[in-house]
Amino acid sequence: ARSMEASHAEERRMWELAARWLREVERRAGQAEARAAMALAAANVGEWDEALEHARRAWALEVSTGRAIRREPTWK
Repeated sequence: ARSMEASHAEERRMWELAARWLREVERRAGQAEARAAMALAAANVGEWDEALEHARRAWALEVSTGRAIRREPTWK
């Protein structure tokens, strides 16, 4: 019975860690989306340096979650 309780406790801990990680991914995705929108807004008014900076930050947020790097960012 004790080993079963320990097994359940470990499984619960793993699910809690996974949920925490997913919340962080969601938070960073929201930030990346906001940065991408700022990049687009800046580009639309010809502020290319600002647009590039926002786009770089959006990309950095996206890859900081551990997602495999693709040729193009997801938000693009």
